Amino acid sequence: MPWSLIGSWVGMFVFFPSAPLLLLAAFADPRRRPRTARCLAAAGLLLTAAISLSWWNRKY
Repeated sequence: MPWSLIGSWVGMFVFFPSAPLLLLAAFADPRRRPRTARCLAAAGLLLTAAISLSWWNRKY
């Protein structure tokens, strides 16, 4: 029981940043909305950069 709680916390911490990226990718279809797709791609790039930099700059 305690291991499942620890595992769920670790899983949420590791995989939570991918959820907004999946939502952005789902709506970024350039055939339907070219302008919106460009904006969502830029938002995904900024989100990825922010997540990567926050992980990179951790000092324990």
